[in-house]
Amino acid sequence: MKIRLKLPHSQDLLLVIFLIMPVLKGLFISKIPGGSLLLSFGIVGLIAFSMIKKKNFFMKYIDVFIVYSIVAVLFIYQFATNPSVRIWIMRDYGVRHMFLIGGIFAYPIMRVQDNVGTVMRNMKISAVVLGLYYAYQVIEPITKGYWEYEQFGILRHSESNMSWSYGMLLLVCIMSILLIIEKKKYMIIPIAVSLVGILLYGSRGTIISFIIGVVLILLFLENKKADVKKYVLIIIAAAAAMFILSDTGLTLIENVTDSLGIESRFIDSFLNTLKGGDSFDEESSGRDRIWKVVIGLIKENPFGVGVMGHRNAIYRIGIKWGYSHDVFLDLIVELGWIFGTLVILVGLYGIVKFFRKVKDVRERLLFIIFITVSCELLLSGYIWLHYGLWGLLGIYMNHFRAKWQKPKSLQAILNHFNIRISLDKN
Repeated sequence: MKIRLKLPHSQDLLLVIFLIMPVLKGLFISKIPGGSLLLSFGIVGLIAFSMIKKKNFFMKYIDVFIVYSIVAVLFIYQFATNPSVRIWIMRDYGVRHMFLIGGIFAYPIMRVQDNVGTVMRNMKISAVVLGLYYAYQVIEPITKGYWEYEQFGILRHSESNMSWSYGMLLLVCIMSILLIIEKKKYMIIPIAVSLVGILLYGSRGTIISFIIGVVLILLFLENKKADVKKYVLIIIAAAAAMFILSDTGLTLIENVTDSLGIESRFIDSFLNTLKGGDSFDEESSGRDRIWKVVIGLIKENPFGVGVMGHRNAIYRIGIKWGYSHDVFLDLIVELGWIFGTLVILVGLYGIVKFFRKVKDVRERLLFIIFITVSCELLLSGYIWLHYGLWGLLGIYMNHFRAKWQKPKSLQAILNHFNIRISLDKN
């Protein structure tokens, strides 16, 4: 018997590379001058190749061309008419980072995927790499503490970066595929360990996103009416979340972690606020100040300030990131009350429509995974930098416009693994 392995399909390689970008950048790309830009060019090239090789690719992916044409017009118009915003072309977390971080690439990357089964397989492959990388990274906060930066004249945290917890959230979501779809109950253990890590070294946004994801799974994973058991589970999950985030729950966890010599930024900062220490504004990375500034801009500019038009105002109060830390505020302040609200309502309608129309449990779980990671945008991140909503849009369009292809035979399944098996009489 001979087993011959072929090179993976371009769309498979594309998805894996995109998902493990933190690993590639952390271990290799960051050490090469211009490495992140080269990686972005490589991803764009793979996207183009994956599209072009499909029959009638222009009409098949015309939605991709339309979406990015609109995005290009929005940015070109803003920078042509508003010189003060041009500084965000090269400033950290600006236009340059849109390509270096590559979150906006998630839409065409998901669009070129052939079927949900292959997507999940490639996500599981990526999870192995991500799991090893984040396990290695957790050594840093244990041995050195947290990441460090100055805000409002105060030194914040020390070494490790909170993006670790956002990466761990995606890893937990991918592991849920094995637990829910493949019924591998032992996955409860690594998921539980990962959640403990998120609670210790993560952020509120990550934990809130996870809770929302659990509720969505309980409510919408299966296309059935919610029974009493499901509502009981939701109540238990909500009660557990309230206890964990309460003064009593956090104090209990803090006592345990202190006895083990483990420090937690999340728990310490949250308890300090509850006990009357630093203000919520200081403990929440200045979100209260940010939101006041953005709400003021919305009142002054009901028709919007344009893409990235609010970022100078936020930057001036000492927030280097310069975005709202709230996706709804970002949309409304940039697009205005009418168009911003319309985009939000259309998005919520699309989510409801997806759960009403889609029957496949795998598709539903994949959609829930991307909703879950998108919920980070409720308290952190920026729509032009984060991959969640762009990937969500790609999954939606694959179902309603392109339709996922479904393997119909064993040979087709083997083809997806790029394995050819032949029997020799010798």
